[in-house]
Amino acid sequence: DNAAGCAGLVAIAEGVAASRARFLRTIRLIAFSCEERGRLGSKDYAKTVDPKNIVAVVNLDAIAPLPSARSAVVYSYRYSKEEIPGWLPKLLDSVARRYRDSTGIGSVSYWEGGGYVFDSRAFEVRGIPATTILGIGDPPANTLRDTIDQVDPAYGRDAARFAAAAALTIAGPISK
Repeated sequence: DNAAGCAGLVAIAEGVAASRARFLRTIRLIAFSCEERGRLGSKDYAKTVDPKNIVAVVNLDAIAPLPSARSAVVYSYRYSKEEIPGWLPKLLDSVARRYRDSTGIGSVSYWEGGGYVFDSRAFEVRGIPATTILGIGDPPANTLRDTIDQVDPAYGRDAARFAAAAALTIAGPISK
């Protein structure tokens, strides 16, 4: 759990910068702090933005647990695919199909169940379409067993590529 999403975010930033692509919409790559202590960073940031100016939030969390998975897991606090704003699941399903060869992710699983609250929730409560991409597995998150040997770097890479493809699709690339 600790830092896999941040590593994915850095990889996405490097890839976007290297592509020199231009987009119809601004992309902000942000790492929030204190998620485990009540989403303090994302809550503070979400209070400062105008919801009308944000198309969507794609959050990465615990993207590289063992065992390896080949499905992107999409989480929404609202607990079901039907309750996520209608266009977002369609876009994520489309991204999985279209980019399966380059992302390694061939399908999307919608996690219906709860108790976990990710940084995306700070935006959902403000009416902003938001979702979290995470890994499947039983990671020893937030314990002393949350160590590098519990990480599947290949899935972390693939989950980051999937999140990047989703974000870039939302941003609407216009050229290189």
